[in-house]
Amino acid sequence: GSSGYPTTEALSDADMFALAKQTRADEYIEGGVTKTATGFQIVVSMVLARDMNLVQPLGTFDHAKLEGAATQVSKAFEEAHKAFEPEKRCRLLAREGKPADALKEAASGLQQFPKSVWIRACQMEIARDTKRPAAEIIKIAEEILAIDPNSKPALTELVKQYDVAGNKDKKIETLLKLYNADPMNPRLLSDVVNELASSGKYAIALPIVAKAVSDNPGDAALVHTYWLILGAVDSTK
Repeated sequence: GSSGYPTTEALSDADMFALAKQTRADEYIEGGVTKTATGFQIVVSMVLARDMNLVQPLGTFDHAKLEGAATQVSKAFEEAHKAFEPEKRCRLLAREGKPADALKEAASGLQQFPKSVWIRACQMEIARDTKRPAAEIIKIAEEILAIDPNSKPALTELVKQYDVAGNKDKKIETLLKLYNADPMNPRLLSDVVNELASSGKYAIALPIVAKAVSDNPGDAALVHTYWLILGAVDSTK
């Protein structure tokens, strides 16, 4: 269309994010349609245009006709959209240094749409910024992950909390989930490999680095890390 993007190919996450910015959209929907034995299946999420990591799963919808599945998506979007204004007010009040008022907006928003990832992300940021106990922050992050297991903000926060608590096993477990949710992030790859190596978990690190080297054969630092971990695996054998 007029955006310059091809109409016959799926957009990458980055291109979708850029297009949303270009068209001044507040949010956008991304997902995929699959032909099934009985009709069509649509798996879809809604994303805040200001932050492509703020993903709200809308669900999986099956119907004999594509129009029927699309109607279900539309209803799910209307429900999830109820969180848009409360999340915005929560964020702005938090930015103004009014966390109590912001949390009231969050509570109101969750009454309107109980499965909101966006509102819980606002709650999590407030809990972190007001230095609430780690258990409280972890609880909110886990509520987000129950809705979206690949939520980068929730996984990132959990990594920090487990690091502060000195819980290395939980930190590594969460780092691996975060890496699987964002495998093209080079900094994350480095963090994961370094944590695994420093904990002696070379066998887990090896396939991750092997794939990274295969994807980036010209990266000398990666190849060097690969050889170091290969040597460590051999010496532990």
